[in-house]
Amino acid sequence: MWEAIRPTVPQETTGSVLIVDDDADARQLAYEAASKGLPSGYTIRTADGGEAALATIFAEPPSLVILDLMMPGLDGFEVLDRIRANERTRQVPVVILSGRQLSLSDVKRLEQHAAVTLQSKGVLSEEEIIASLHRALFGTDTLPPQTSALAKQAIAYLHQNYTRPLARWEIAEGIGVSEDYLSRVFNRELGISPWDYLNRYRISQAKELLRQTHHSISHIGRRVGFSDPAYFSRVFRRITGTSPRAYRQQSDN
Repeated sequence: MWEAIRPTVPQETTGSVLIVDDDADARQLAYEAASKGLPSGYTIRTADGGEAALATIFAEPPSLVILDLMMPGLDGFEVLDRIRANERTRQVPVVILSGRQLSLSDVKRLEQHAAVTLQSKGVLSEEEIIASLHRALFGTDTLPPQTSALAKQAIAYLHQNYTRPLARWEIAEGIGVSEDYLSRVFNRELGISPWDYLNRYRISQAKELLRQTHHSISHIGRRVGFSDPAYFSRVFRRITGTSPRAYRQQSDN
């Protein structure tokens, strides 16, 4: 299981957080993380779509927005564009928490805006999400925009290439930096290493395939980038606490 150290912040801090997601389960998970991890003086509100979110944001600008990208009608990109176009909300920090498989063009669009942190659903633990919210909200250990952009580009590179074998040097070369520098930047932005992120992302994709298809476990392992079925099973168990076969059986019940 994953563990992270929760930052300490002044408990007298007050403000509000808006969670924007059309998926009720995802909204609830984000709500639980925010309510557990933020000071008790914070009000947590939710919106189930882009139009509702903007109405709430412009009526009473929040201290932080947790935003999904894939929503019907106004998607998260458009919501972010409009938040940043308004002088009253231009500086509100935004944490993107999305299940979208990102392309480099997606990341380039996000890079146009400051104070945007990119996270992926199903990859970070609750404690790591809480730590990310703290960094965004309280400015603890945040990266300059150009450096943060490298971490976002690395995420897009992993999303586009996770299905094939990848070496650490190849990930770094893909965004034009050294391995050590990429690891430092990625750890500062997400709290985990690029390699840990890659394995967790692969397993999150494998979980979806185990739930939605009848392909063999070895076939699914290969589809998400594991050439060795035994290694796939070991990584799956380390991350989820169960085997791929047991996970599929539990999902079928």
